[in-house]
Amino acid sequence: MRKDVIVKTFLLVTGLVLIIIVGFSILLFNPDRLTPENPKGKTYYYTMVVNDDTKLDSDQRYEYTLNAYDKSGEIKTLSFTK
Repeated sequence: MRKDVIVKTFLLVTGLVLIIIVGFSILLFNPDRLTPENPKGKTYYYTMVVNDDTKLDSDQRYEYTLNAYDKSGEIKTLSFTK
């Protein structure tokens, strides 16, 4: 009798853990976030690195701060590392 309760509890806990893992994977691996080339709801900005005015950040990566333009010509300052 005791063994049946342990087996049922184990199966219930295993099933709940699998449901939680599947739920989180669906949320975290949303296809819209994994396909950056999908332009729906996104604004593209264009910029060009024309000088070597860069600086190293604390992780020894080059940090850029440049003016970028969208398709209507509006300016936005973007910071990124390489």
